[in-house]
Amino acid sequence: MRCLICSLLIFLALGKNLWAAQGLAWVEKTPADTPPVRSGHAMAYDAARNQMVLFGGYNETGRLGDTWVWDGTNWTQKNPKNSPSARDYTAMAYDAAHGQVVLFGGSTQDGTNSETWTWNGTDWTLHSPAKSPSERSDHAMVYDTARNQTVLYGGREFYGPDFDCNDTWVWDGTNWTQKSPAISPPKRCCHALAFDATRSQTVLFGGAHNDWLADTWVWDGTNWMQKTPAISPSKRDYHSMAFDPAGQGQVVLFSGYMPGVDIADTWFWDGMNWAEKIPAPNSYASHSKAMAYDIARGQIVMFGGWQSSVGDTWILQLPSFTISLSLSQQVNIGLGDAISGYSSFIQSESCVRKNLTEGNGAGTWFYGPTIDFVKAGYGPTIDLSGNKTVIEYTARYFQGNGNTNPYADAPIILQLLDSEGRRAGLGISYGAKPNPTYPSWVTCTDDMSSDPTWPNSPGFDLTRVVKIMFVGTDWVGTGNDFVDLKNLKITSYIPLNKKKSFLPLLQKGE
Repeated sequence: MRCLICSLLIFLALGKNLWAAQGLAWVEKTPADTPPVRSGHAMAYDAARNQMVLFGGYNETGRLGDTWVWDGTNWTQKNPKNSPSARDYTAMAYDAAHGQVVLFGGSTQDGTNSETWTWNGTDWTLHSPAKSPSERSDHAMVYDTARNQTVLYGGREFYGPDFDCNDTWVWDGTNWTQKSPAISPPKRCCHALAFDATRSQTVLFGGAHNDWLADTWVWDGTNWMQKTPAISPSKRDYHSMAFDPAGQGQVVLFSGYMPGVDIADTWFWDGMNWAEKIPAPNSYASHSKAMAYDIARGQIVMFGGWQSSVGDTWILQLPSFTISLSLSQQVNIGLGDAISGYSSFIQSESCVRKNLTEGNGAGTWFYGPTIDFVKAGYGPTIDLSGNKTVIEYTARYFQGNGNTNPYADAPIILQLLDSEGRRAGLGISYGAKPNPTYPSWVTCTDDMSSDPTWPNSPGFDLTRVVKIMFVGTDWVGTGNDFVDLKNLKITSYIPLNKKKSFLPLLQKGE
């Protein structure tokens, strides 16, 4: 995966031409529904169902045993037939090999336990493995995508430092197996783990055992190795960590607790060193939060914490660049071919229309409308080489009188053009939608990182894109077909070492 740091947003919508920049920050969300305030809960991203799963925790009413899911906009409480008992300081991880969230242990009203549960999106299932870690709480778990197994390390069997653990276990979907590394981190609890997919290592930081800790270790599937970074977060426990593939390609650490102080700093681990990226985030200091990476929406999600007065949800917003380009008739005239290949402009809806048979004929392909980023003044080129690039647009298909073909058959294929004139295309994104009847609009989304047809042009240079074209056809039949287009948006996360290429554009918007 590429290391990514900033996002490029290109908007074609009503409004003033604008290029703006936003910095790295924690941003609070305001969902209509939210879990009650809590700390000591667990959270994991369920990739099979594109949901963040939250379980348990503790608040003034006592330990909690509720299950919630986050869809990027709102929280929904689930009502499973079976469920783990109320508990806090448990641990969860998503088992990608089996498509299930795994939960182990935690502290209940009867003390710590050694239960293993899995969540399938609807219900919880209690397992009875032949072997299992001892009962514990305050441990940490993470899924190792390189070796397809869930890793568990450390924790506290009972209350008090004499009961802290330093054992390493892996879950294969059926059973737990204890590993026997030559070297292990010292005993601890209240630490954090994250799997660094860039370097195929599990990263451990901090925790507590007699004193607070600030050491960094990595697990390669066989052995632990202590790292000696020149710069490191301060000693702490009850912090949170997650791997961010879309933004930094690095492990992100947030918050924690050290003697008498809640911490509110954000650190990034690049495999060699720690770097503090947000010394004073706009979220408050707190510990015992839960944090995980939302793959579908490309962002880290964080919930709750010890100092919460309400149940709060935060996302880590990456630095972004924004272009807004008006589609008004005046701008079309002023920019000439910046938005070309269309037959007419519909002022009342601020959209462009293309007659598909204009200059071609029924049954043939056409190119247009075409947006030329250079002629629009945002060049010389656009860099879309980030690991995650999403193209969204709003369109509709209009059939002339007498056309005998079904409306839903209408295909629109996107093509990009680089500075050397090479084309690369994505699959049909409009014709694959359940298209409504004209004049309703359809918003289409195409994620280039998950499109199997992208890219398909040898030598195409994603770092030097100059145009985007909407390619379609007039199906054989009587009468003309038309395509209307508005509201194009391209989001691409750009590698850190390419950030300088955007400086001229930043200056343009000042």
